Order: sequence, then structure tokens, then C-alpha cells
Amino acid sequence: MGIIETAKNGIKTFDAILKLQKNVEQKVATLGRRGVHAQSLINHLYQNPVLNSAAAVELLKVSIPTAIKLLGDMENLGILVETTGNARNRSYIFQDYMKCFFND
Repeated sequence: MGIIETAKNGIKTFDAILKLQKNVEQKVATLGRRGVHAQSLINHLYQNPVLNSAAAVELLKVSIPTAIKLLGDMENLGILVETTGNARNRSYIFQDYMKCFFND
């Protein structure tokens, strides 16, 4: 892959991330007061796109039920995807963000 192709792929990735960011911001706005915590999680997910409830508790300094509720809300909005299939000790991935890096 040459320099031009690499640059074009970089631009496509950047554009996809900007589009995703706008879409996610619109979804987070529907969460009302919980949107502040959701935005904190989103900022973290752009750096590390995999998260579990324990990490959310630590990051947000909230209770476990609060973190679980927020993660569930974000899953229902299509921001996060639960990856374990478990009822407990769930992990989530910011899948749409990951897809930005694997464009064709």
C-alpha cells in the first residue's frame, strides 16, 4: 500500500469517527442527567473501547447498580454491545468505533 492509499484510508477512518461521534452525542443527549456520566464513559471508550461494570464504577465513582443501569442504557441505544452473554460480570465493546478502523 502506497502513501496515497494510506492517506485516503486515514481520511476515511477520520470521517467515520467524526460521523460516529456526532451520532453518539445525539444518543447520549436522550439520557438526560445520566448523559454526563455517559459522556465520561464515551470519552474513555475512544481510548479503550472495551469496558466492564467494575471499570465503569471506578471511572465514574458511582455505585455498581448505577453503572450497570448506565451500561444497559448505552447498550439499548446501540452505543455499546455486550460481549459475554452472561447475566453477571458483563463486558461491553464500543463496536461501531472499532468498525471505523476496519473499513474496506
